[in-house]
Amino acid sequence: MKMKYLIAVIIVTILCYSCETVTDATDLVSTQQFTIINSYIAPQNDTIRVQVSRSISRFDSQSKKFEDNVIRDAVVEMGTDANTMQVLSFFPKTSEYILDATQLELVSGQQYFLKVSTRDGQVFRSSCRIPAEPIEDLEFQIKKSDNDDFGDSFSGNIRFQDIPGINNFYLLHNVLADSDNPKFSFREKDSLLNTIPGFTDYLTDARLDGQRLSSSVDYNFFNNRNEDDMNDPLLITSVFNVEEIMFKQFRALEDNAFNEGDIFTEIQIPPNNIEGENVFGVFAGYQVYEERYLLK
Repeated sequence: MKMKYLIAVIIVTILCYSCETVTDATDLVSTQQFTIINSYIAPQNDTIRVQVSRSISRFDSQSKKFEDNVIRDAVVEMGTDANTMQVLSFFPKTSEYILDATQLELVSGQQYFLKVSTRDGQVFRSSCRIPAEPIEDLEFQIKKSDNDDFGDSFSGNIRFQDIPGINNFYLLHNVLADSDNPKFSFREKDSLLNTIPGFTDYLTDARLDGQRLSSSVDYNFFNNRNEDDMNDPLLITSVFNVEEIMFKQFRALEDNAFNEGDIFTEIQIPPNNIEGENVFGVFAGYQVYEERYLLK
């Protein structure tokens, strides 16, 4: 998730909100600072990552960079119970707290606990549960249309089987890459902390439990590609089966990014599941399945 955008949204719109209650914080807008904590974990990850920072006030007379508000000296711990808590180390290059997944196995269906302690004595806690399983396959129904004026375009659908018996929330991401040099992969990137905005679809299985779900694809998803640099365009599709709170957070941030500057659109308030005083963010589990499809 783009922490810079999340911080801006929180300080502007969330000072009057907590997870489930509304508080009048009008007098605090220019002075109150929030701790921002976000982490998303999946069995497919090789690295566990947590971001911890301070919010940036829009009323601050001095423009600050996100890096200036990163909390670098917190104690960040994660585990399945009090006896398995592992300490994450701060990595300056990415401004994240990191732990190799070999030190804390991420298991489907397992609950995990997060604890963040700061030097000023504050302690923040949260928990999440990784969904039981990822989807198992993707079906690509995409056709190519030749257009001499604007180059090739592609349109169609991507379909997959919903996991039956439970409520599921899916995030889809499509990106084009050169088949000779596919630079992008969520499986390889190993982090969702810098992907908002960017998802191409949000799907649930409401009234469609166990059925095939479909996401449309058209040239609008690919209009940033330079066809001169792509001999064989490769569509990389990632489907994330996520916890509901993660779905709502990313959807709210995506909507806010899309409607930024529109005074007639109400700002969406992202959810929060971090416990503590003056803190905001999401700790959530997910599963990811990725396939690559050669467009031709």
